[in-house]
Amino acid sequence: MVAQTKTLLRAGAALLVAGGLLFALAATVLFGSVSLPGVASAKSVAQAAIQAQTCSVHTYTTDSPKESAQAFGPKVAGSYTAAAIPAIVKELDNRRACDIPAGDNSGDAYLLASHYAMWSAQGLTKEKVDLTSASINAFAASLIADQSKWQAAEKELEALESASSASIGSIPAGSWTMYMAQSSGNVSVNVGGNTIGNGTMIVFTHGDKVVRYRLDCGFQPVIPPAPPAPQAPSTPSTPSYPATPTTPTTPTTPPQTCADHFGPGWTGPGYVGGRWICKDPATDDPNAQGHNRPGGGGQAPPVTTGPSAPAAGNPPATNTPPTAPAPGKPSTAPNPGQTAKPDPQPAPPPETSAPAPSDPAQGCTPPPGKTTC
Repeated sequence: MVAQTKTLLRAGAALLVAGGLLFALAATVLFGSVSLPGVASAKSVAQAAIQAQTCSVHTYTTDSPKESAQAFGPKVAGSYTAAAIPAIVKELDNRRACDIPAGDNSGDAYLLASHYAMWSAQGLTKEKVDLTSASINAFAASLIADQSKWQAAEKELEALESASSASIGSIPAGSWTMYMAQSSGNVSVNVGGNTIGNGTMIVFTHGDKVVRYRLDCGFQPVIPPAPPAPQAPSTPSTPSYPATPTTPTTPTTPPQTCADHFGPGWTGPGYVGGRWICKDPATDDPNAQGHNRPGGGGQAPPVTTGPSAPAAGNPPATNTPPTAPAPGKPSTAPNPGQTAKPDPQPAPPPETSAPAPSDPAQGCTPPPGKTTC
């Protein structure tokens, strides 16, 4: 009987507690929070239930199909037009966020961390995350460990993107980006590498700051190109000169005739072989070519013929060198600017008949009618 009485008392107490809870819930709905002695409020119970939940990590890079194995996730569905931007932004938030207590408590902390680093590089985030693989992966781990931080980071990016103008743009192949790597069930973000093909991106412009995600690769971050390195000042080039100075060539074609070059009456073949060959009309001597006249060039031509051989019976011609003038007498040497004429050859002596030899020692007597032996 006692046992039955305890059981009934316990059951009644349980009913009272349950009734109190129901009353508290109803009162909360109708009048707000109501405190009952020894009974927790409905609001505190709901908060406890929320805190008990955890965000599960859903890495979209493990989903298929993808453009490449290193993509951040499947291609964003729908058309890539300005009219589709609201739907694209909604899909973006859905992949990154851990929405508690909305019911979807799974999100991609690695995707969120990579986007956070893009905005941090623009100097617009509360926490500094560098554009390096180590910094991004460490930030993703901190989001997974602290769900409140995860939710705060997502709300921070949603606010930045909502305050930006969104547009659709094209991205060329070879753009600098990030990629996902998988190893033994774990994933990591790697900064570096280039896009493998042309694609489409959503562009958020926040003042003079720009952040871009590629839609073909599951909101893959597209890193702006680095500024060009400063160029070293150019060194003035040294002018080049020919190794050997070029000697001007003497024209082989005479510019004028002998008469034009030396004066009226001058004749001859003219300018031949680099020199003038002309006759002086005063002497009609081809050796006196007027080279010492103005325009003559100051160079006499070489003698091309020697002196004539002496006639038979004549002594060879000789040239007597000029003697020094006697004191007080003017010199007969030619003045500079004149051509010396050769001395005239001496006239040969008159020919005479040699006398008939006689030999008185022999006592020759001419025969009759002869005068010689």
